Amino acid sequence: MTPRRRGRPSQCPDEVLRRVLTMYRDGYTQRAICAAMNEGGIPTPGGAVRWWPSHVCRLLATATARDIMAELWPT
Repeated sequence: MTPRRRGRPSQCPDEVLRRVLTMYRDGYTQRAICAAMNEGGIPTPGGAVRWWPSHVCRLLATATARDIMAELWPT
């Protein structure tokens, strides 16, 4: 049985989270990730138009991000 997660469900689509994680793994800074997301017109998980480094920081700290990182890049 898999453990249940507490808290509210993730608002970030998996494809957006995977894109952020891939850029972070490839050495992009949080500001560079924000610039790329803003240029691409991708809304933040909360629906805002502009990305800020704090958005990226919070995404990287989520349990979903840790799960995807472990799945994509096992250590």
